[in-house]
Amino acid sequence: MSEQTTPQISNRRRRKQQQEDAAITTPSSPQHTPVDTPSSPINASNIPTQVEQKDIKKLCEELQNNNPLITTVDLSHQILSVNDIALLLDALTKNHYVVTVDMTACGIIDQAAEFIGEFIGMNHKSIRHLYLDLNPFSDENAILSILDGLQENHQIVDMTLNESLLPQEHLDEMDRYLLRNDDSNTTLLIFYKILMIKMIGN
Repeated sequence: MSEQTTPQISNRRRRKQQQEDAAITTPSSPQHTPVDTPSSPINASNIPTQVEQKDIKKLCEELQNNNPLITTVDLSHQILSVNDIALLLDALTKNHYVVTVDMTACGIIDQAAEFIGEFIGMNHKSIRHLYLDLNPFSDENAILSILDGLQENHQIVDMTLNESLLPQEHLDEMDRYLLRNDDSNTTLLIFYKILMIKMIGN
């Protein structure tokens, strides 16, 4: 009789699932109103829905204006050209409020993925969650660009890629960086709380 093995859920998938579960049971805050799309947390059943095509240039203008109410950029299931990606990344470098960027199933090719890797390596201060799964890029240089960027990034704690196209060693490497960032951010939060308690006590 063959022994049944339970597939392990990676840290990145577990965190994303926890966010989806939390979004179902808790109301959205006024600062964070996600759009209902197939990969959004509010549609955890992944039932196909009508996806509103966003005007990339208009979106980029809003991001550059640093509207504090925009904390999520959800472009999932909208095909993005290399130029679209370049415009978006440039706008995000000027933004200080976006926490989540969802580019699930956006038709991202290898060249655009390399741009994303370079952006990740800039260690953006506000972005914590980056979803890139169900995209066709699979070239070694594109994947390594993203991993190299993540190695330099200490903010992102949750990221997904197209796992079916990647070797396990690359997925394991990504998990290590995400776990490192998660532990580091937790330590900083604890330190900040202790510092605040001491300041209040004085």
